[in-house]
Amino acid sequence: MMRVLRAALLCCLTVAALALAACGNSEQNDYVDQVNAVQTEFLNAMTAAASTPPTNPSQAGDLISSMEDAFNTAAEDLQAISPPDDVADLHQQLIDKMSELGDKVSEVGKALKSGNQQQAQQAAQELQDALLQAQTDVTDLTTQINDQLG
Repeated sequence: MMRVLRAALLCCLTVAALALAACGNSEQNDYVDQVNAVQTEFLNAMTAAASTPPTNPSQAGDLISSMEDAFNTAAEDLQAISPPDDVADLHQQLIDKMSELGDKVSEVGKALKSGNQQQAQQAAQELQDALLQAQTDVTDLTTQINDQLG
């Protein structure tokens, strides 16, 4: 299971590394700067979590807690941003994706606390699968936002 959690963390780092491109108008540039700042904070939190890969259940629990906090904070910070009207729906999808991933991380934490190794392994695998899909989803959302702000 530790290997699955490490792989999931690497997926998180890839998701966090995506950035929006600056545009011409100041409202759009402010929005881009704010979203990129949230992504940078998320990347920093995930990098810090990755600095000590888990080797035992206690460390895995700490990692899950750090990941959950990072996703929840990113979702809350994104929610606080007022996007330009032309990307409001895409922005909400980005918030929803971060919240969804935070929920998946929470499920892994609950499974770990249950003491059921099989349940924990299954939850960790589901998290890894969700994070792999999130790489594609967040890349697509970032591309669509950049295109709209073009």
